[in-house]
Amino acid sequence: MLRRIALRQARRAQRRRLSSDAAAQHRPSRANRRAYLAGLRDRRDALEAAHGAPALHVATAVERTPVVMPDPEDWELEMWELQARLEEFEGFDYPPSVLNAGARGAPKERSGPPKNIPEEILALANRETDADRADDRQSLERRLADSLYLLVKSGGAWTLPGVALDEEESVRDAALRALDEHCGDDLYTYVLGAAPVGVWDADADGYRREFVAKAIVVDPYASGPPACADYVWAAKDELDGYLADDAYLEFLRKLL
Repeated sequence: MLRRIALRQARRAQRRRLSSDAAAQHRPSRANRRAYLAGLRDRRDALEAAHGAPALHVATAVERTPVVMPDPEDWELEMWELQARLEEFEGFDYPPSVLNAGARGAPKERSGPPKNIPEEILALANRETDADRADDRQSLERRLADSLYLLVKSGGAWTLPGVALDEEESVRDAALRALDEHCGDDLYTYVLGAAPVGVWDADADGYRREFVAKAIVVDPYASGPPACADYVWAAKDELDGYLADDAYLEFLRKLL
């Protein structure tokens, strides 16, 4: 009974969290998604009408996926705390009067100490690394519970690693070439699939259509640093510190 009550409380907490403004932004409705995509199409049509055919470009979103489990939500922590308290009470020896022994017969014996979290598990819960404390954004050993994305400096501005798309070259081949030029051989990456995961029409420095490919860092601990001099590994909530175009920033946040 108590466990069912706890589950209902956890579900109510989750519904309250999802109804907040932050959750609405994180999980937009289907109508909002359709409106956003329609806006991108209208923007593309306007740029083509004004500039003609765009120059083609391929950018590669290189992701270091989370190394540890994501940080739990507040309702999850409350649920775990409640479960721990219930398990602790199961180890108590209750008197027969509490368990209503006269109506139900002799109570079942309960024995054993309360369950405690081992010290080695508690040590693993500390996820802050030296790179976190130093805010070393060129290190892959920070923000272990989040995804990190590679940004490189090109022409004085931060951007995803990218190259111009050559004739008769596939998006995947161009993405691999971008990784070779910007990252070298020490960064152990893998391009996912042959098709782009998104398309962005940029009007800065001429009309350019950017196909975004996706790659992951296969083993962050076996990989060396990218070959380029200026680079950072930024989490999604840190992208606004590097990308000045608000529309492009919104596009990447929805895409990634």
